[in-house]
Amino acid sequence: MKRYLIETLKLYLFWMLFFLAGRTIFLLSYTNLLSGIPFGETISVYWHALKLDTSAACWLTAPIFLLMSVQLAYSPKWLDTVKKILTGILLTICPLSIFGAIGISDEWQVKINHKA
Repeated sequence: MKRYLIETLKLYLFWMLFFLAGRTIFLLSYTNLLSGIPFGETISVYWHALKLDTSAACWLTAPIFLLMSVQLAYSPKWLDTVKKILTGILLTICPLSIFGAIGISDEWQVKINHKA
């Protein structure tokens, strides 16, 4: 059981670092637009996004955690395959979302939101 909790924590931390890297890439893509903004205010983006990143990381970790919980009682080989496929899908969709937001923001001069 301890192994499953550690694996879940590692997955959560991975997603948190993933979102940190995505936000950094986004900011680096638009350094020219940040020239008039104080450095402290630019860095505060990370603090203000912490709740959103935590929520997203939990949502992305939850399905894997649920599959691992099932594996505690019932451990068929196909659940490992399902976990790998699900992780692969998420690792494909999330970077596309980040890079799509960078491309759209360049065109619209606004960060993508629910209206898109």
